[in-house]
Amino acid sequence: MNPTLTRTRPRKIRPGSPEQRLRRRFHVTRWQLAELAGVPFDDVQDLEEGLPVVLESRRRIRQVLWAIKYGKRCPGTAPRRWFC
Repeated sequence: MNPTLTRTRPRKIRPGSPEQRLRRRFHVTRWQLAELAGVPFDDVQDLEEGLPVVLESRRRIRQVLWAIKYGKRCPGTAPRRWFC
C-alpha cells in the first residue's frame, strides 16, 4: 500500500522571543523596557536573542511586560505611574 501524500499548511513561524513580541506589540523600545525594569539594556537584548540572562533580570523584565499587558502599576514605581 502506497502512502498518500497530503498537503499540509506551512507553519507560521514568528520570529523573536515571546518577550520581544510583547514589547513590540505595545510599542515599547528596548531602552524603555530596560529603564522600567531597572536592568541593563544588554540584559533585555540578550533575553530577546535567546542568550543566557541573570534570573533576577529575566524576572523583572517579564514582570514589567505583564504590567504593561494588563494595565497594572509597574512594580517598584510610584503609585501615580500606571500603564494603560
